[in-house]
Amino acid sequence: MIDHDSANPGRSTTITALANRSLGLVFWTLLANLAPVAPAQDHAQRTIRRLMHLPVHHTGPGSQTRDQRITAIRRPLETTDPRDLRPIPAPALPPIGDVGPSILDPVPLDDAPQNDDRDPKDNAMELRVIMDDHDHRQDAENECPDLTLRQAYTTYLAPGLKSRRAKSTTSDYTNAIAHWEAFIAGCASTASTRAPETVPLSVPIDAVSQIRDDHLNQFGRWLTAEISPASDPTCESAKPTRRMAISTAEKQWKKIRAILRRLGPREKGNNKGVGLLEFVPTMDPIAELAQADDDGGEPVDLTDKELARLYDACDVATWPDANASLQWRTYIVLCVCVGARVEDSATMTTGDFRLFPESPLKRSTRRCESGWLVFTPEKTRRHKGRLIVPLAPCLRSHIDACLSSHGQLFTWDSSLQRPFRRQWDRIVDQAGLSHVKRKHLRSTATNRWGRAGSKIGDPDLGKWVLGHAARDVNERNYMQRERDLIEAAPLLEVPECFQRSPSDRPRQPFLF
Repeated sequence: MIDHDSANPGRSTTITALANRSLGLVFWTLLANLAPVAPAQDHAQRTIRRLMHLPVHHTGPGSQTRDQRITAIRRPLETTDPRDLRPIPAPALPPIGDVGPSILDPVPLDDAPQNDDRDPKDNAMELRVIMDDHDHRQDAENECPDLTLRQAYTTYLAPGLKSRRAKSTTSDYTNAIAHWEAFIAGCASTASTRAPETVPLSVPIDAVSQIRDDHLNQFGRWLTAEISPASDPTCESAKPTRRMAISTAEKQWKKIRAILRRLGPREKGNNKGVGLLEFVPTMDPIAELAQADDDGGEPVDLTDKELARLYDACDVATWPDANASLQWRTYIVLCVCVGARVEDSATMTTGDFRLFPESPLKRSTRRCESGWLVFTPEKTRRHKGRLIVPLAPCLRSHIDACLSSHGQLFTWDSSLQRPFRRQWDRIVDQAGLSHVKRKHLRSTATNRWGRAGSKIGDPDLGKWVLGHAARDVNERNYMQRERDLIEAAPLLEVPECFQRSPSDRPRQPFLF
């Protein structure tokens, strides 16, 4: 701050003017020295940042790789000698008697400093950077012309998934990409080999940047189309069936949408977008594309007669070994009495069962004479934890029969095996219930547990057994349903054939 001399006001005005002119001189000198370098460096840095988003194998104009283009932009900046950038002469200062303009006042365009003394090679270098930046802007809409869906997943999504996701999530992505590639290959095939529901694309899709909404809608119809061995050699059922259920098709689309969103622009709701796509294509609802309203989505509660027919039809089972009929009966009883998902039920082992009456809970003193099932559903393991369900007496007898017969519960590895699905189709065909799916056993379980819970005043017991009950603070820390489960387990409605010991039922001979 400058003190004003009240005795000599003219002297104060002169000091203020000199200080103002000195600050202005410093400001314009610094601006003049930086002006020749700042625009070139700014353009170069913005261009380099844009190139760093591209994959390493990307090639641009002149078949240059990404690293070659970055090196070509950085080299002129590294070889330019700052001493060659001569400062711009400062503008003429006003007379001492005038106060002059403040450094914060706008400078007229005619009075702006002109860089007339710049070296021609600097001008050429800056012009080249600007033109190169312009070329990249023109190429921004086509940054991934040769990037397929699988390459996009491997480059931008897979590195972050492997460190924080389960293997099943990674396999879901690869399965969805495999179905997309099969769809593209079917559309590109000749008319004699193309599947009937596959229509050739108007524009062949070779890259992610070419995918549009109508392509995805056609992909959704292809996923849910009805196929038969005559139209599709990969069809495993002798009767016409959908390529996949609507719920499975929605799962496939969910993974493909995640890949496309990662390539889309960075915006609200997509803060990880890399900006390689100007917009993210979308698909209409799968249910509308499939033109179906009953694809297994309607709740099904199998009757005792239907369950008995399924149970008796297990006599035709020949896979996986000589005890196949016993294992399939145990599998059906397990699904109805526990209500686990299809894959969870098929992969259960003896380690998931507590074949003693004491409760698995540390602070509980209750008992269930048939034993307990303690397992963690694969789908909700990260959100809801394990489930503890008391065993119904009929389920315990089937488990004991399996253990005494071959020392383990099931000898197959997974319900995803092709022989597993073929054997199930054979059983339901033998029972005359070809419309019954394995997940219908789960919906039957929740209805039967709900009716058993209603008898003791807890109609929501079915949701708890299936793992659909809300696991909020009250449910996790205060609500205890163990007593209700123990009381409802013997009241569970099951067919009479379930209650007979499996060893009392000899296998019926049949001819192939």
